Formats: sequence, structure tokens, C-alpha cells
Amino acid sequence: MKKSLLKAVAFIGLGFGTTLANPNSQPMPTAPNQGQNLQKVIDIESYSHQERIRILQEADQCIHNAKTKEEYRACEEKEKQEREQLKQKVFEMRKQNLLNELSNHPNVPQSIKDCVANATNHEQLKACHEQLKALRQQFKQDKIH
Repeated sequence: MKKSLLKAVAFIGLGFGTTLANPNSQPMPTAPNQGQNLQKVIDIESYSHQERIRILQEADQCIHNAKTKEEYRACEEKEKQEREQLKQKVFEMRKQNLLNELSNHPNVPQSIKDCVANATNHEQLKACHEQLKALRQQFKQDKIH
């Protein structure tokens, strides 16, 4: 999941501005904040790592303090719930970052922006990424011919 989403963000943030053509067949200028875009991706990933570490440390402490099977199971259930909550939060952070990147590119069709905005899980976001890849290929072919 992370690899595809990171590829999508990197694709938009670092390479998309140089491959799309504007209506006058002039290349779009490269976004001046590419370094900021990469930093946002890194910040989100770092946050994800730190939160996973925190969850595991708390779970480890909990299971070591458990005196019964029920307490142990409660620790495991709490860990599972926290991991799921984090997974959804990080997905939303990444999706919002991608939406911000797409908003900086006026030649990206609204249908692709809507696809990303409406995505509720990784599979749906991956389908949006496939649309972006197809658009990029189309612009490359149009630029060659």
C-alpha cells in the first residue's frame, strides 16, 4: 500500500509538472515547492513509523503486565484497534497530500481529482493512480507526435 501511494505522490510532486503539456503545447513549469512536497511525504511516513513504534511499545508493556488470558487478549485487541485507526489516519493524510498536489496541476482532469477525493481505501486510490499513469502516458505520446 505504502509503496504505491508513495509512488503516486512522488509521481505528482516530482515528475508530473514536467511531463504534462498545457493547452498551448508548452511544458508546464516545474513546481517551485518540489522539496516541500517530498518533505510532506517524508513527514507523513515518519509520523507513521513513530506511531507504530508507540503502539508496539504500549502493547509490549501491556502484555508484560497481563496476569490473565483475558488481560492478554485485551492488550492484543487494543493493539489491533490502534493499528487500524493509525492505518486509516495515515491513509487520509496521504490522500490529502495527494489532493493538494493535484490542485497545483490545472491540466489534471477533475475526474481524477474526484477519484482521489472519493477514495476510501487503498484499492480505490490505486485505481486513481492508474488513471494518472494513463494520463501521463497520453501526454508523453502527444508530445512525441
